[in-house]
Amino acid sequence: MIEILGTCHNIQYKPKDATAREIELMDGLESIIRQLVRGQKVKLLAEEGLEGFPLTTARRVAEEECIRYEQVDIFGHDLDLAGIRPELQARERAWADLDKWHADQLRFPRADDIRENLWLDKIEKASVECVLLVCGWAHARPLSRKVKGRSCKAAEVMFFPESLQHSTIVDLYLDAQGVVCASRHSGKA
Repeated sequence: MIEILGTCHNIQYKPKDATAREIELMDGLESIIRQLVRGQKVKLLAEEGLEGFPLTTARRVAEEECIRYEQVDIFGHDLDLAGIRPELQARERAWADLDKWHADQLRFPRADDIRENLWLDKIEKASVECVLLVCGWAHARPLSRKVKGRSCKAAEVMFFPESLQHSTIVDLYLDAQGVVCASRHSGKA
């Protein structure tokens, strides 16, 4: 069983300058992670932790609950080996103009599919019965479909905060000239 918890990256850790609302959300995320770890008897807590993140809530919970933790995303040279650095850099640029896309989140399906499959490869290599994967919310449903397509394991998708499940995602791609374009296959989280 793989439990997939989609969330916002900015609440995966507690920065010193967090607002009261952000702290409330961070505490809520911690509570949900603890409930899932204890209730589902999670043996591996996997996470899409962004490069340079300080100690994340998921990692801290894993340490306190004495369960295995694995950061599953790729960084640095591995992005080049996977051939996805240009798209991830384009996403960073597109974020600066998020209103242009009329979306809550931007997804580069080719690059994100590669990353998500690499995450699942790492999880499968761990050979554990019950996994909790904490990731950015735009990955939750695509990951669930991938799990169901490649194994007999069930995948349950949750969002925290729950309102994220109603957020919009725009799929983007780079054209031959390196210009960011919107795909027609965009939709809800």
